Amino acid sequence: LADTSSEAAQLNLRKEAVGVQDAISAEEIKRAGDSTATGAVARVVGVTIDEEGRLIIRGLPDRYNQILLNGVPIPGVDPDIPSVKLDIFPTDIVSNLSVVKNPRPDLPGNFAGGLLNIETSNYPLEQMVKAGVSIGGNSLSTFRQMPTYPGGKRDWLGFDDGARAVPSSLGGQRLDTGRAGNRYRTNDQVSQVGRGFSDVWNPRTKLAIPELGIKVSAGNSGEIGKKRRNAGYLVSFLYDYEESIETGFNKRYTYDENGNASILLRDFDYKEGKQEVLWGTFGSGFLQINADNQLNVTTMFNRTSDDHTIVQLGGEQNDDFIPLTANSFNFIGRSIFFNQLTGDHQNLKNSKVRLRWNAAVSNGKRDEPDRRLILQQVESQTVTGASRFFSDLKQLTVGGKTSVRFPVYKAFDSTAYVKVGFDSGYTDREFNARRFTQQGRGGAPLIGDPEDLLGPNGLGPVSTIREVTRPNDSYVASNFLVGGYAQLETPIAPRLQFLGLLRFEFFRQEVTSDSPFSDDEVEAEGTDRRDKDPMPSANLSIQINDRMFVKIGYGMTVIRPAIRELAPFDYLDFLRGWLVAGNPDLQRTRIQNAEARYEFYFGDTDLFAVTAFGKYFKNPIEFVILSQVNGNASFRNADSAWLVGGEVELRLGFGRLHEKLEKFYFLGNVAVMGSQTTLPSDQQIAGRLQRRLFKQSPFVTNLSLRFDDPDSGVMVGLVYNAFGPRIVEAGSPQGGDVIAPDVFEQTQHILDLISTWRVSPHVKVGLKWKNIAFARRRYKQGDELTFLENRGTSVSIAAEYIY
Repeated sequence: LADTSSEAAQLNLRKEAVGVQDAISAEEIKRAGDSTATGAVARVVGVTIDEEGRLIIRGLPDRYNQILLNGVPIPGVDPDIPSVKLDIFPTDIVSNLSVVKNPRPDLPGNFAGGLLNIETSNYPLEQMVKAGVSIGGNSLSTFRQMPTYPGGKRDWLGFDDGARAVPSSLGGQRLDTGRAGNRYRTNDQVSQVGRGFSDVWNPRTKLAIPELGIKVSAGNSGEIGKKRRNAGYLVSFLYDYEESIETGFNKRYTYDENGNASILLRDFDYKEGKQEVLWGTFGSGFLQINADNQLNVTTMFNRTSDDHTIVQLGGEQNDDFIPLTANSFNFIGRSIFFNQLTGDHQNLKNSKVRLRWNAAVSNGKRDEPDRRLILQQVESQTVTGASRFFSDLKQLTVGGKTSVRFPVYKAFDSTAYVKVGFDSGYTDREFNARRFTQQGRGGAPLIGDPEDLLGPNGLGPVSTIREVTRPNDSYVASNFLVGGYAQLETPIAPRLQFLGLLRFEFFRQEVTSDSPFSDDEVEAEGTDRRDKDPMPSANLSIQINDRMFVKIGYGMTVIRPAIRELAPFDYLDFLRGWLVAGNPDLQRTRIQNAEARYEFYFGDTDLFAVTAFGKYFKNPIEFVILSQVNGNASFRNADSAWLVGGEVELRLGFGRLHEKLEKFYFLGNVAVMGSQTTLPSDQQIAGRLQRRLFKQSPFVTNLSLRFDDPDSGVMVGLVYNAFGPRIVEAGSPQGGDVIAPDVFEQTQHILDLISTWRVSPHVKVGLKWKNIAFARRRYKQGDELTFLENRGTSVSIAAEYIY
């Protein structure tokens, strides 16, 4: 197979593509020193990565984008995140990262910003072994006291060892008194079981240690068997451990009819300690049966965990701003086990017919054991709230696709091809949650040390525990997708190529909520929806000359509600204070996409491109604050929205300007967008009919200046990323004709320095300095700054040995 890992090869593929697409090659990734796909993809035109590791394309958030591995969607296991985080993909296994921005019949139809395809590496021609280690520190965190709490012995591996588990004596029973058939009918019996929960309610502190990263990869290829068939393998292992501190504040106001803050509802300063673990293994292999037939297998296991300790100090208006501590202890673990088998068969029966197929299966799991929240008045030491939340999610995804591409005629010295294909996917998800609350016995106030009051010694004599799980705290769900398409690739005039035709998708989604641990006898809630979506598309490539091309495209796509957005289950965003519930009545979003691009290739790796694009959304899904005062939030369909924008991209080697500058390179792209959402009649308050599209940035900027000296092996690069203010919380009604202003995440200017030095053919060292400008995450509502997050600046050094 052709090697597409070089920058020149990727630009050549882009030049030959009929549709609009962008890419970053393995060669560029290697020069930049990125260890995972997160840093690499941020240099693609119009692409940014937010603080949560989510993919943003053309200012559109992750719900409008999709991540593929070798052309197959990677299912996420976070209820609130539609896709996986890119830091689970080590760059050692990446051949290139490509982003397709306009629809084609042979691509999945559920996107609007772009499809990111991660293509795994070609196999080394000879034995290869790499081993690397990195260590880093942060100005706000390293060797400073961070909030924490006692957890389990396997936290460093991303697994809870049972220290946070529901007591085994509880089994499948509801923990409550006085219900027929319940094993625990008396307060003493309930208290005895409750003593099996973790007794940690007070935060501790510890010295945050430096970040540690380890990566190992190996591969080889050659001939095997009596028939001397080519075969190869590539394996990789990645481990990263990080302890960090974030500080800031969180406020909420009511607003008058002029949008000015009038009443302060809550005001908290916070300090958060985080322990993050990421490790994973990746393996792939191929067998070339003959010159025309090849099989590939890919397998990946990944484990991540986030352990958060949040300590807040402040007050709320409904408690007369009595000084209050609000603390949270929260561990979340995620696992993904993904397997893929692909086949590529060319020249079937000595013709130019090509058959390609793949099958994939993925098992995912997410567990959140014993999320504890506790509120306590500072002066009186009165505990005003104590709760526990447990959840686990299991998900199975299976899918496959096949396509046949064959020539149909010749015209203008080129061959026309028809490609027909079929793909399908099925996802089964089971989510279970349980809630418990602890309070004073007989309603008496709890005053004193929370661990004495709520732990084994206090539970029974001074405090009680009971289960408050709700009917909609568990759900089962399934997605079933079948897609078929016919695609025509044909010349329609000299230097004019067409690609497009029709894709059709049938989608069924079922969600049913019914908890076995609820004490309420209510009928199960559910959603059963079926969608049939024809999606035509057309792309043209006009070759002006050997260096200049014009690409024009149009197509229809859809965005479907995520399972979490449909399930009536509600979840507390502790830091922001919102209680977020799903909406079973959500409708899918239908999108019309159009764009035009001019490309000028003035060197093997030099490029200038200008793009104009537009999108129309019917029923876009948005996160909406339902009550500013009560803190309720959910998801709603707006009526419609439009988005228009443009992109400018330049790749330039300065040696073209002067021979003494031949070691300097520039890569830059800027995307500018404008949008408007039309609200439905039930959300039109105080004459407000439109606003900007939810989470859409008005601009995205990626700039990179690099010095690269192959003779000395030294590379130094400066990377700058920025995005414009975007709505993260849509304004809420406050009664009458008053509506709170939208909450905007403010622009962040992120500047990083990356340097590598190849000391010898076998040894390379690197330095990264991230967030040099000390960018902070800030939310503004009207003129008020309502949320601030400080992350500090980070420095890391790395060494790699290549055998």
